[in-house]
Amino acid sequence: MSPITAERRKMMESSIMSMGPAEQIELVFDHALLNLEAARDLPAGTAWEDVRLYLNKAQRAVSLLMESLINPQAPGADPDAVALASNLRDLYLFVNGALIKADMSRTHPPYDGLLKVLGNLADGWKKGVLGRA
Repeated sequence: MSPITAERRKMMESSIMSMGPAEQIELVFDHALLNLEAARDLPAGTAWEDVRLYLNKAQRAVSLLMESLINPQAPGADPDAVALASNLRDLYLFVNGALIKADMSRTHPPYDGLLKVLGNLADGWKKGVLGRA
């Protein structure tokens, strides 16, 4: 992997900062999915530290998704939005828990299941929030 040049980094930061919050969430979903796929696709026998690198990146992305959820204690929070956020939080906790367990036990997580959960959530976000097919 080639290092990111200062010019490329500046362009990326500018691009991300010009996105709306919904597009930023889409990017975080993509980051989580790409890193899980990268970990899954590593050759057998790859050093655990290399696997861990991708799993930790995916875990950080899922943590960001959790942090983006509505605060259920917010004054005037819509009860339906709070219920949805609670369900999403449970799914994100499931994924993060599987990633933590895999890291601690140095075993591969159930990639296909985790990719399916996050992929379905990402698809729902793209269709429901961004209006994309």
